[in-house]
Formats: sequence, C-alpha cells, structure tokens
Amino acid sequence: MAKKKSPDSLILGIAVGFSLPILIFIVVYYIKYSSGAYTYLGFRNMLGTIVPKVMSLCAIANLLPFYFFLQTNRMLSVRGTLIGTVIIAVLVFLVFSLF
Repeated sequence: MAKKKSPDSLILGIAVGFSLPILIFIVVYYIKYSSGAYTYLGFRNMLGTIVPKVMSLCAIANLLPFYFFLQTNRMLSVRGTLIGTVIIAVLVFLVFSLF
C-alpha cells in the first residue's frame, strides 16, 4: 500500500500564516477591547495604540504552525508561513507609522 503524502504547498502556508493571527486578533480584540461605541478621535487613537500592539502579539502565534511544518519537513508550507508573518509585520509597521 502506498503511503499518503502530506500536503506541502506555499498556498497552505500563506493561508495559515494569515488566518491564524487574524483569528487570534479578532478573539483578543472582542474579549479585551470592545467595550462600547467610539467617537472618531477615539477610533483613531485606538488604531494608533491598541491595534498594532495586538497585531504584533498575534503574529507570534505563527510560531506554532512554523515549527509544526518544520518538524514534518514541509518546507514550502514553512516558507508560506514566513511570508504571511512578514506581511503582517509590514502591516503592523504601517499602522504604527501612519497613525
């Protein structure tokens, strides 16, 4: 019987690299920071202070799939996870610098 090969693709790594931090960001944001309506100035202040901090912490969650893909020798998926992490880091930097 032939052994089933585990999926190894760049698209899988990028999808995991984006979806895991976004999912964690949504959960953390709604649990900790969604306390009511914001005015325009409050929303702008929130974008400049809270969102980049939470986004940068959520990017750390990509270590789990990174090491899982690395241990199972799925190098294309590892590369995709790194691409997703770098793009999120660039977005965090842009949000910090624009607001």
